[in-house]
Amino acid sequence: MKKIVILVLISLIFLSFTNISNAGNPNNKKKPKNIILLIGDGMGYNQIKSCDYYYDQIQAYEKWENHYWVSTYPYGSSYNSDSVWTFYNYVKSRYTDSAPAATAMATGVKTYDDVIGLDHLYLKVENVCELAKKNNKSTGVITTVPIPHATPAGFLAHIVNRNYYHSILTQMLIDSKADVVMGCGNPDFDNNGKPTTKESDRYIYSSIWKDIKNESLEFTDETGVKRTISSCDADNTPDKWFLCERFSTFDSIAKGLFIPKRLLGIPQVFETLQQERDKKSEELKPYDTPFNPNIPSLSTMVGAGLNVLQKNNNGFFVMIEGGAIDWACHGGDAVRLIEEVNEFNNAVATVIDWVNKNSNWDETLVIVVADHETGFLTGKNINEKNYKTEKLQLENNGKLNMSGMVFNTGSKTKSYYSHSNSLIPIFIKGNGSEVFTKYIDESDLVRGKYMQNNEIGLALKELLN
Repeated sequence: MKKIVILVLISLIFLSFTNISNAGNPNNKKKPKNIILLIGDGMGYNQIKSCDYYYDQIQAYEKWENHYWVSTYPYGSSYNSDSVWTFYNYVKSRYTDSAPAATAMATGVKTYDDVIGLDHLYLKVENVCELAKKNNKSTGVITTVPIPHATPAGFLAHIVNRNYYHSILTQMLIDSKADVVMGCGNPDFDNNGKPTTKESDRYIYSSIWKDIKNESLEFTDETGVKRTISSCDADNTPDKWFLCERFSTFDSIAKGLFIPKRLLGIPQVFETLQQERDKKSEELKPYDTPFNPNIPSLSTMVGAGLNVLQKNNNGFFVMIEGGAIDWACHGGDAVRLIEEVNEFNNAVATVIDWVNKNSNWDETLVIVVADHETGFLTGKNINEKNYKTEKLQLENNGKLNMSGMVFNTGSKTKSYYSHSNSLIPIFIKGNGSEVFTKYIDESDLVRGKYMQNNEIGLALKELLN
């Protein structure tokens, strides 16, 4: 009898503690084990629709229930709905660059243009990868542009200027505990994926490149000092980077034939996977010029990265960037814009397929968003006089027919178009989606409900704390 009474008392005590611990969590939901953030750099609403119309296909992520908007301006700037939809020049000003945009999403704070991982007082702010590591999760960044570019850097580095590529690379590969880093910048190849004798150390400086290729435990930092690379797990023992350059190796890892502990993927191409390849003729439609061979797609890189990250039973955080969407928009190149958005969409599809096959939506949270819009893309030429009345959306000319696309920022003579202060769309699915909704507390005259870009970072940190 005494044993029964004791067991009952123990059960009551356990239940009381359980109720107390769940008091702040009425839904009694666990936080997501995995968080996958996909960023289409420069990918505004019309950039997405340009690809939708060309292929006559609505993307799966566009059908997700949680679809809102995001304001992207940096610290010291603003977004005013009345001004945006009334004054043409307002939307062409006060815009962000990728550095503060990435910082906002990675840290939860807004900062100045060019600044990475620091607040407006230039103080270091913890990013979501560092926070994930405190929870013993794996972390990674994957991009279609050079590894130390602003967006991937925003999730692994802290520096006053985004153009200090060598210092950023040191932080990413020596100091950070990241498990996966993949992107371009290979100094041995040109933009067509061909070997070159004109080696460029703009993104990956020669001394660290030698150390990388030797798979050393000591890398030379940007000052010339040899330093031991970090550990990517809790044992504090330095972990070698496995260098992957060839398509066949990326493909093998993506198929699970071989999975290294720590993956550094640098395809055999210089600046972008495909966007910067030569044009053999005037391109009238996407893929007119064949893709460079022996270079993995973003989808293949994502597949490889997820295979490495999912080995951690505690889960992971990864940022995946379609970075060359921005490059195509800066160049006013509508054809290669569609190519890059399509490649990004394929990567999102790879992620969705991975969740369905290897995880589930109660365990994994997926966010698809941009860092800003590039080019102020519209369907027709607009100016101060017709801005209030002219339709801004693209026209659907049918499958495999290009929409009439006009880039409205920057200089047409220099063929360089700048960012805009437009709202960008965000799509969210999976456990943790509800955390974002409480930040959707502002309203735009045309787009409806929106949030600030740093509130993405705040939501991510809340889910990782």
